[in-house]
Amino acid sequence: MVLDVKKRAGENIIETVELVKAVMEKAQTRSEWPANLNVRYTWDASEDVKIMLNDLQNNILSAIILVVIVIIAILGARTALLVGISIPGSFLTGLAILGFAGLTVNIVVLFALIMAVGMLVDGAIVVTEFADRRMREGIHRKQAYREAAKRMAWPITASTATTLAAFAPLMFWPDIVGEFMKYLPMTLIATLSASLVMALLFVPVLGSLVGKPLPVSKDRQRRMLALEEGDFSQATGFTKLYLSTLGVALKHPLKILLVAIAFSAAVMYSYGKAGLGVEFFPDVDPVSFNIKVRSHGDLSIHEKDALMRQVEERVLGMDEVKSIYTRTGGDDQIGQIQFNPVDWQYRRKVKEIIADIRENTADLAGLELEFKFPEAGPPSENDLEIELTSSDYDALNQAVHQVRDWLETHEAFTNINDSSPKGGIDWAIEIDRADAARYGADATLLGNTVQFVTNGLSIGEYLPDDADEEVDILVRYPADKRDIGKFDELRVKTAYGLVPITNFAEISPQQSKVLSGVRVVSGFLK
Repeated sequence: MVLDVKKRAGENIIETVELVKAVMEKAQTRSEWPANLNVRYTWDASEDVKIMLNDLQNNILSAIILVVIVIIAILGARTALLVGISIPGSFLTGLAILGFAGLTVNIVVLFALIMAVGMLVDGAIVVTEFADRRMREGIHRKQAYREAAKRMAWPITASTATTLAAFAPLMFWPDIVGEFMKYLPMTLIATLSASLVMALLFVPVLGSLVGKPLPVSKDRQRRMLALEEGDFSQATGFTKLYLSTLGVALKHPLKILLVAIAFSAAVMYSYGKAGLGVEFFPDVDPVSFNIKVRSHGDLSIHEKDALMRQVEERVLGMDEVKSIYTRTGGDDQIGQIQFNPVDWQYRRKVKEIIADIRENTADLAGLELEFKFPEAGPPSENDLEIELTSSDYDALNQAVHQVRDWLETHEAFTNINDSSPKGGIDWAIEIDRADAARYGADATLLGNTVQFVTNGLSIGEYLPDDADEEVDILVRYPADKRDIGKFDELRVKTAYGLVPITNFAEISPQQSKVLSGVRVVSGFLK
């Protein structure tokens, strides 16, 4: 027995799974449960969310530690402390802004924080470095940090504004992709704006209280003063190399510009010749995959289950799969098999596992197996969709088959499917209007009566307390009265009493025919 649990839109999946497990553990303690009942959890999406969030959090901490190490190596421990304070301060302020805006902390927000770590310390480094230089010249720390905040205000503001201007257009990215990616620019704008306040307000205030210049030798201080006065001959090490290179470049500005343009063009040309192409999201190994099984014709639920068992027998016993869940039935399909592989470090790639399953199921005649797995980024049903439109029903279906046959001859396409009607039976009811008028019946009355045997007659709507949308209230016959054989026994309630529908209507089976003028052929690219 399988119990599917789905969360509502907008709810926390981790909290939902924990609540479900708590309810199950409480239920297992009841005496009415069999002692040998084994309860297992599979397809737990919260585990992937936890791993992803933990990885991103670890990456953020690692980035912060590396940034602080670099600052300590260059500016010293005391200055690094002042700069390091701007990191959590900017993060907390940025997250507070996102909270006030009603945005959640998600994978895109955490990724944006990783990007922001290296950028949000720039302003604080400029302020502390200027103040440090002024303090080495004998200025008191309060005066040094006051001058640093004043002198560096416009350069830091301009630098931050240019960065924000680069990300601001992403906020107006339309459609589903824009809804998915809007968290990136909003997080960066909130965090970098907070870093500007930290660099021009909090860091100078704290520096005026605990600031101390980095100790340097008298010889180095003498060279620094000489460089300030324009004597570049006193430079050593990397600074000397940089000044020499800069001097050569300034003597030949036009040549340097042409070389830069030529280099940029060469990179673009080389990448184009490489034929690597572009893709919206990188192709990553999925954590799970499904098999959708389709076939032609009207099949009973027992026939569908027998076919699903044939497919299931071919895929059972794989050591690289932790659990398999087979479900019979569904819209326009025989059934579906969900695979939950073991952790990625203990198995091959999912595409290699799918290749083995394809080989094991290749000889199953009359079945279409579509292998699907979660795509990275916003969901998309298929990589390629070809839409055909025509008012000629037969010509449209013929064109669909021609397009599909062509796609199946190319190895670049897989999981090909189409929306053309599958073979089946429709039950047609032909009404003799003259006979129906004699009994006081009409097509509307007959249609309402037939619905009692099929999907039910809607008599109203109801809004449950735990739902966001209204549900239909349907009236239909009991389950043992709802089958095709009951059509001949149906009676219509008229002004003359209950009248059998066979008195004025004839029921006959016909080949199903969908009259829609649009067909879609879709599939995936290898």
